[in-house]
Amino acid sequence: MEPVGAGLRKVRRRSRFAGGRWRRDVLLLTMMLALLVIVVNGVYRLAGKALYDPPRPGPGDAFPTAQASGYAARFAHAYLTWDQSNPQSRLEQLKLFFPRGADTQLGWDGRGTQRVVGQPLPAGVTTRDDHRAVVHVAALLEPGGWTCMDVAVYAAAGGGALAITSYAAFVSCPAVAAAGVPNDSRQGDDAAAAEMLPTITSFLRAYGVSSTDLTQVVTPDSGITGLRGAAVFVDIIRLFVPDLSEGGGSFERTAEVVMRWRTPSGGAVTQMYRLSMRSVGGRWFVHSIDGGVESPDVAPAVGGVAPAPSLSPSPSISSSRSPGPEVSNSSSASGTR
Repeated sequence: MEPVGAGLRKVRRRSRFAGGRWRRDVLLLTMMLALLVIVVNGVYRLAGKALYDPPRPGPGDAFPTAQASGYAARFAHAYLTWDQSNPQSRLEQLKLFFPRGADTQLGWDGRGTQRVVGQPLPAGVTTRDDHRAVVHVAALLEPGGWTCMDVAVYAAAGGGALAITSYAAFVSCPAVAAAGVPNDSRQGDDAAAAEMLPTITSFLRAYGVSSTDLTQVVTPDSGITGLRGAAVFVDIIRLFVPDLSEGGGSFERTAEVVMRWRTPSGGAVTQMYRLSMRSVGGRWFVHSIDGGVESPDVAPAVGGVAPAPSLSPSPSISSSRSPGPEVSNSSSASGTR
């Protein structure tokens, strides 16, 4: 008789890590991770190339516009200046640009007298490729007034060497655009303007000559240094401070001032500024000053081509001075132009 349980075998559960199966699992997991990395990296590169790669430079982007503009301006000065009593002077100037040129006078017939007032001004560049472009130049001629012209310039060695490759051609100067600024309907704060007037008057007087008194009317962090004597304050024509309902806080306000400077020539000129004002300890100080304030008094409401210069001198126009500044409660009030 067999003992009880002699025919039963103990079954041992086989571990999933037994034998070589775990190695296959590790290998499969590694392959899946590698595939995931490849897919993610590919998507990232495609997205990055589409979103972040800088655009390829276009034709003419490498043209040295600054060097060519200066070169064309120098050429324009020589080309537009002549004197029939001294033709050799123009010839010598043009030789700087055409050392072996056949037509050393570049088309001038040898008659008349003309000169450039000041220096010609580069007024833009139209590139054709990385070596060729047309430079637009404006010059003030006597006689003749303002004139514009185009000239082709060739650039080599990244602007290290330049050449004029065309006759200069007179072209129309840009027309006047209709850029009328609408009248501003903001309401003014006359009380605030009256409070700021002494500070602004003292500031402009010191600002023109860079007086040491400037530190008494500007905030310590303003960085304002003044005009160093380029102009002397005359008077304030109009002062406008927007009402608090137009925005801003009670301790930081904006003031727009139309005023006059007298230049070393003896003449006076009207200009306009926007001042950022700060109230500290009950006193107003200037924090910043900016020009370029648009005004309906200046912006042309109608565009078109400017008329030709008059050959006869214009009669002098006398202007009357107002006894004091105008404190306006409406920013559309006009000042003296």
